[in-house]
Amino acid sequence: MNGFIDLHIHSRFSNDGTLTPDEIASRAKELDFRTIAITDHDTLEGVYEESIAAQKYEIEYIPAVEVTTEIRSHFFHVLAYFIDVNSCASLHLIDRLKEIRMNKNLYRVNRIGKLGLKISDELIALVQKGVLIVGPMLAGDVFRQDANNNHPLIKQMMEKSGKEAMISFYKEVIKKIDKEYEERRWLSTIEAIEIINKAAAIPVLAHPGANLFFASPEEIVVLKEHGLEGLEVYSTYHSPDQIEYYKNIAKDLNLIVTGGSDYHGAIKPKVAFGCIKINDYTIVEQLRQAHLKKM
Repeated sequence: MNGFIDLHIHSRFSNDGTLTPDEIASRAKELDFRTIAITDHDTLEGVYEESIAAQKYEIEYIPAVEVTTEIRSHFFHVLAYFIDVNSCASLHLIDRLKEIRMNKNLYRVNRIGKLGLKISDELIALVQKGVLIVGPMLAGDVFRQDANNNHPLIKQMMEKSGKEAMISFYKEVIKKIDKEYEERRWLSTIEAIEIINKAAAIPVLAHPGANLFFASPEEIVVLKEHGLEGLEVYSTYHSPDQIEYYKNIAKDLNLIVTGGSDYHGAIKPKVAFGCIKINDYTIVEQLRQAHLKKM
């Protein structure tokens, strides 16, 4: 059976994604994809809808999640493939992520309010419930409030960045607030890998060559020692040289080579759906085999 694979796609359940699971599966079918993994940020809420959509369009679907983690304030994203949404370990993982994200977003909302900016009651209610709210979504809400139009900070962003003002607000204001946040911001990368393994899923380090998530060979070795099983080599973040570089690291450490587009939609307009077409089904077979060994 021919067809491509993409093991890193985001849906609207990520909140920074654009497409519904049905739209993703439909596009995947049109572009001759055989297997996809929808890896929404820190949530498994979309898995049921995603699996139904994949069945509808006869696309193989791998249940997965992309977990936000850190070591010494440096971000690492860890992908978990073939995750059982009903396992105790999976539920524990999502509960931990939900609590951490809620506390951080409550801090963000409080600090933005102290700047004299309005945030919608609807978004505040979502934050208080622990719903997944990412930085760009929070920035978008600030810019949608008419009461903020004449605020000096908003006017400054508009004059400086024009149509990119909202993104500038996220990068310059919200990220600055994040740096002030003194509580533990995210789950430890090592702890996340351990929990993912307990859930019989396969932990894979995402886009290790990206600036924000850069992982050195030494760091990858440490993560391997704590249960990392794969490395995302094929990525829109990676140049051809980086692909070869990380492929060699994966080979040396006996890590599964994976890949995906990291498609989000509007928030990443330069990353088109289907821009990475991996024609190597052995990647899926290796992930599945590693998963079955844990069952």
